[in-house]
Amino acid sequence: MRIDRLDLIAYGGFTDKTLDLSAGSAGLHLIY
Repeated sequence: MRIDRLDLIAYGGFTDKTLDLSAGSAGLHLIY
């Protein structure tokens, strides 16, 4: 699964920000 965009609706100082991850081969790594 590939995440192309991450919308931070309510996340402290990053509220209402969007991370566009669609360009390039690098991605977002989530560790749970």
